[in-house]
Amino acid sequence: MALTINTGQSSPLGATILSDGVNFSLFTRGTGVALLLLDPYGLGVAVPSNYSRQAARKRGDNTAQAMKSVVVDPRDYDWEGDAPLRRPSSQTIIYEMHVRGFTRHPSSGLPERTRGTYSAFCRAHCDRMAAS
Repeated sequence: MALTINTGQSSPLGATILSDGVNFSLFTRGTGVALLLLDPYGLGVAVPSNYSRQAARKRGDNTAQAMKSVVVDPRDYDWEGDAPLRRPSSQTIIYEMHVRGFTRHPSSGLPERTRGTYSAFCRAHCDRMAAS
């Protein structure tokens, strides 16, 4: 997908949907530097073939080498026959862990050949936790 970046308008602030794209306008005091930044609430990112993390750290225009936020319509996602759970956040528990560290030690009780893998964790815990 080819992206075209043009100079936008300075107002209104935020994202404004236009007939030919989206205008993003941000304001900051005292930087004096033009840098292309990612939208922290964006759902998609395009990475150019000449992406350079170093360019983002230097002063000056990094437009050609920066990642770009892209507008995504989540209703267009192809679930490939699956469907979202539609469970309210108030009934959801998010459990984060380092799977390898959790299952690697012999005290995990898992067979040595599968320790440290997501598969080993699921065999031991996912059914009991009703994890998805």
